[in-house]
Amino acid sequence: MLINLPNDIILNIAEMLSPVEIAQFASCSRSYRSMLPNPPLRIHILSNNHEMALNHFFFVSEFPSGRVLQNHESLKFCKRYRFWQFDFDRGHRLDLISHLPLRSKGFDLAFAAWQRNRGDRSNLRTWSVELDVNNSDNNIELKEGMDVPWGSQVGLAVGGDCHKFKGHACSVKRKYLSAVEDVETGEKQWCVFNSVLGECERMKIMRSDEYSALDKEPSTKTSLTIRATPVFYSTRGAFGFYSARSLEGGSLDFGRLQVNVRFELWTEKGFLHIKADNLSFAFVVPMKEKEEESSYTSIRNEHPLLEKLWNVNQNCMFPVKLYMAASANEHAEGLFPFTTLVAFSTNRALSDIGYCDEEMQKFIIKEGGADESSMQQLPFANVERCSLRKFHCVFTEPLIGL
Repeated sequence: MLINLPNDIILNIAEMLSPVEIAQFASCSRSYRSMLPNPPLRIHILSNNHEMALNHFFFVSEFPSGRVLQNHESLKFCKRYRFWQFDFDRGHRLDLISHLPLRSKGFDLAFAAWQRNRGDRSNLRTWSVELDVNNSDNNIELKEGMDVPWGSQVGLAVGGDCHKFKGHACSVKRKYLSAVEDVETGEKQWCVFNSVLGECERMKIMRSDEYSALDKEPSTKTSLTIRATPVFYSTRGAFGFYSARSLEGGSLDFGRLQVNVRFELWTEKGFLHIKADNLSFAFVVPMKEKEEESSYTSIRNEHPLLEKLWNVNQNCMFPVKLYMAASANEHAEGLFPFTTLVAFSTNRALSDIGYCDEEMQKFIIKEGGADESSMQQLPFANVERCSLRKFHCVFTEPLIGL
């Protein structure tokens, strides 16, 4: 019987449901009604001057418990939350996150899919409502843990729980949401980059019913895109790898200056082969042995070929990026000048670590003196090439358009 399950199990089940399904689930018993949101709290985020607003409402979940706040509840200062919507078309949750790096500094905003019913881990970003010590509009002293007055002037900070590097969107270093206007173009934009609460970082949070009752609507309403979640990435997210499964959760159209590269992966004789659709030659790197490498990292729920790509020696990853950049050059003229095998092999960064096989149209990395005759003695199972199995590499600004 579900009624006999522990509360944390019930909350985990609820995280896989839509808000409508949560309400139906909550009606099953009195204990569920007290535990699950019925109806859930819905909030809107807008700039302090009401000129800009995110054109979405958000449900709110506590972190780390995952409990969804109910409509009669308030947010607490300095408590961690996740802000999210539910994608009824795809059947999973969409978390509000700081995502891709901007050309100037900081990161933009987007929705990231959390396919919980397929075993995905949650994203690494949480939000908190921070005290505005310079706020003179409040007649009460605001303290950590107190209720956030609806419509009051606050700061919204976002950060992760993993990376300590301040240049990453999921860094533990928390930064404020900003509503800014580009001085050159006049374009109004939501972004995350300041660690100090300034005028552009002052926000207001309203419940949906109060937002709907505003006398004057915000002049700029911004709709966010639902973006595919990368399997892995580098350069603060401006260079990322995506699988077909990634595309089930969101789109690769980021509404940014970007170049998308499609490529195949397969293995032969202990080497991982990478072949971009628009290049005539393949790039070949030696693989690690999973059983013998303590540094080998598994990737859940993804094709094992992407796991093998992630686990190539770090000395090989830069040449992999060069190969992807050569493919991107076919889409974005001037990004990288080496688009043929012979020209590619003349790059100084590659001259001492690999060689080109013009007959087989391959550039082969020799790691530690490895070659095909030595690698084929190792216990690697071949994964045959399949032209229908495609992966994606995406370059976005600031890598492009500088």
